[in-house]
Amino acid sequence: MRQRIDYPHHRSGWPYAIRALEPLLNTSGSGVLLDTMIEKNFYLRLEEAEAAGEIPYLRPWIGFVHSPLQQPEWFAPGKSLLVISKLKSWQQSRPFCRGLITLSRWLREQIQPLVEVPLLDLKHPTETPEIKFSFEKFLRNPRPRVIQVGWWLRRLCSIYRLPVRRLKRTLLMPHVLEKDKLRFFAALEAERRLNGIPPLEHWDVEILPHQPNDDYDELLSRNIVFLDLYAGSASNAIVECIVRHTPVLVNRQPWVVEYLGESYPCYFETLEEAAAKAEDFTLLRQAHEYLVELPKYDLSAEHFCRSLAESDLYRNL
Repeated sequence: MRQRIDYPHHRSGWPYAIRALEPLLNTSGSGVLLDTMIEKNFYLRLEEAEAAGEIPYLRPWIGFVHSPLQQPEWFAPGKSLLVISKLKSWQQSRPFCRGLITLSRWLREQIQPLVEVPLLDLKHPTETPEIKFSFEKFLRNPRPRVIQVGWWLRRLCSIYRLPVRRLKRTLLMPHVLEKDKLRFFAALEAERRLNGIPPLEHWDVEILPHQPNDDYDELLSRNIVFLDLYAGSASNAIVECIVRHTPVLVNRQPWVVEYLGESYPCYFETLEEAAAKAEDFTLLRQAHEYLVELPKYDLSAEHFCRSLAESDLYRNL
């Protein structure tokens, strides 16, 4: 395969996943083209990619699909394959498509009716840091935090509405790139206006700046994470919590269950339930111990590469 698109972001985010596929890639100009994020050329830089002749793809190609089919309008519904599949450039590229890959079985099943090509689902890989969550450090923390991590497809105002008393509600700001901050604030503003929530500067919530890698690891070693998701397909925050053994409060969605398992104890349906679980330290210990025991090889870079290499989709290219 020949790589075409990359998307720098998290330390162990998508570039890390694509580097794991390097044994399968070549730069010779021959082979099947790999679009590692179809939403980039067919949405984020559509006009630029068309003007540069990068799309439509008129040679064999495969691509990764990241975005769920439905999402609030203040995010990017144009990333949905429901929208992308109507584009002329997509329709011209479609005869040359040899397969599409998702990061959850749930999204693969969702897009199945929209395409007539082989589909494959792989789990998003991540790396395991040396510093992991310690329940003893959490208990020694003078006022442990419940931290809302990330912003994409999050209910961003939920940390403000989370009715906890024993924990410090904390909002971790997104990446330092200015474009990310602008998109974050635009989504936050749209959501808060819709729900009649005060501006961010009036929230009784700790605002933490984006953290360097070592500080982020330390943060997740002594605090818990909170995610209230609209939708998704995979989440860096979830796989990061799994390999760190950090309890994460998250609303149950089919693709989330693929990563965390049916019996994970910290799913919630309401913010009241989330708050009750956040302040139940016995339950948090159970969640931590559950994550310690949860198999993690399927989140490794090696497994990611091998799963693609051994798939029918890859073998039939």
